[in-house]
Amino acid sequence: MYPNILKVKHPETNYIETLQGNVARDFEAKNIKLYSKNDGRLFIHPSSVNFSVNKFEDGFLLYFNKVQTTKAYVRDCTMVSAYPIFLFGGEITTDLEGSIASVDNCFHVKAFPRISVLMNGLRKLLDRILIEKVKKVNLDISNNDAIKLIIEILNRNGE
Repeated sequence: MYPNILKVKHPETNYIETLQGNVARDFEAKNIKLYSKNDGRLFIHPSSVNFSVNKFEDGFLLYFNKVQTTKAYVRDCTMVSAYPIFLFGGEITTDLEGSIASVDNCFHVKAFPRISVLMNGLRKLLDRILIEKVKKVNLDISNNDAIKLIIEILNRNGE
């Protein structure tokens, strides 16, 4: 589904004073901004189940359907972590000094340099395995160590 990815930008955290001390105030869903690689800012459609969600922990949304009415909206979206984007998205680049990993110089995440370098290597290995699978349709890749590792990373969200 790449490049149907949205980067989630939460607003600044505001705090309220209570008897127990300062407590972070919940974001309002309308203040969350979503940006796509090709279309700039997009909005979650009011009919979407995610319309009133006020926090997306992983920082990215994957969407299926985009419509243009009064604004550019996405309807079918789900939260996604950075790992599937790095494994199945565009070109990976790494800023080693700033500890920033990017896909297509658009989707940026803070990452230790070794993590982004390892993800890049795993991605290249996955590409070679998939090319081999296309050439040999009957090839069973389910027991491949790299495939098992990728499944483990995706299931555990990198933990």
